Amino acid sequence: MATYRRALQEDLPALLALSKEMHAETSFQTLSFSDAKTATEILSTILNPNMLFVVAEDRGAIVGMVAAYLDRPYFSDDLVAYDHVWYVGKEGRGSMVGPRLLKYVAEWARLCGAKAVFVTLGSDVSQERVGKLVERLGYSRLGGYYRKDIDSVEV
Repeated sequence: MATYRRALQEDLPALLALSKEMHAETSFQTLSFSDAKTATEILSTILNPNMLFVVAEDRGAIVGMVAAYLDRPYFSDDLVAYDHVWYVGKEGRGSMVGPRLLKYVAEWARLCGAKAVFVTLGSDVSQERVGKLVERLGYSRLGGYYRKDIDSVEV
């Protein structure tokens, strides 16, 4: 059974490995992967008091992660939380890891005084199944996530 905790700087190697796994199996694989950029993002999130990085650990291995941040929408003074990354590795799927990571974010957001949590499904891994899961957790679908690759300059 997985346990959940805030990520530590010492988790960096495992989080880099899980990030590489995420990159390799999602639509982001067409973009480059930078160890240095990813490490900087992970450590910045861990150290920033307005951000949260949580891991799911099972038998000593990190099997899932979620990172979130607090911000105010450009049109409001209300505080909200956004996910930065939410990923469950292959070893953690089919369990409660994904939902429990999101519940951790929602509770953190509530304790910080946020009025809402926004979750983005930005990969193409099990979109329909994951979307239904998120909706069962009380989230509402608000729109879509679109991508256009830029191959050359369009006139």
